[in-house]
Amino acid sequence: MKFIEKINQMKVKDSDRFPSVQWISYHLPKTAGTSFYHSLLESFGKSHVHTLYGTELALKMSRGEPVWAPKSAKIVHGHFKPRPQHLERFPKSRLVTWVRDPIERAWSNLRHWLTHDEGSKFTEFKEKYMKGEKKTDEELFNCLVSDKFFWDIIEVYQIAFEYVKPERFAFVGRVEDYTNELQRLSVIMNVELKEKKENTNSHNRTLPFKKSDYFHAFEKEYDFLRKWYDKDYPFE
Repeated sequence: MKFIEKINQMKVKDSDRFPSVQWISYHLPKTAGTSFYHSLLESFGKSHVHTLYGTELALKMSRGEPVWAPKSAKIVHGHFKPRPQHLERFPKSRLVTWVRDPIERAWSNLRHWLTHDEGSKFTEFKEKYMKGEKKTDEELFNCLVSDKFFWDIIEVYQIAFEYVKPERFAFVGRVEDYTNELQRLSVIMNVELKEKKENTNSHNRTLPFKKSDYFHAFEKEYDFLRKWYDKDYPFE
């Protein structure tokens, strides 16, 4: 962060408003957010996309606390949870996010851990389940799903959307139909969004287990998306 940005962030007040921001883009874990970010950069330009990733500022956004944005910012994008205060602080903004099949998303989260040897709670997971006898991918996924310590890796959508109603979103896209959904969002944003493929993972993408074996663990996630966000994932 540049020095002047640090100063502005230190001075920001709860009453401050940033009317230049037109869009708030919520990148939920493993839902094509990195690819979408690069599409935003190309279409709007770097100076107009204000990003918040893995920083104290992202945590502040998730808590609904004041976060400064430059006057050039048209979009605020990053890893933070939707909060009602965002629409107060950015009064002319509209909300955008992407969702993904809950089981596929959780498997992608585990693949990211295994590929990059990093991630929230991976240290604890590795300590508990990856020392000693080598486990298969299916066994590791079963460990993840069965351990209540990792509940926030499983119930991602229920946690993220707890405080913001579906009617507040201008767009909730389905990753499985990314190309068509991106075109739909282009119309909503009134800008051409070109598809970018970023942050691909070399680890086996195919589910190493039968989906039906884990539906019970994700049933609330499926029901939540179906009921509140009109995103139905017929279970096979």
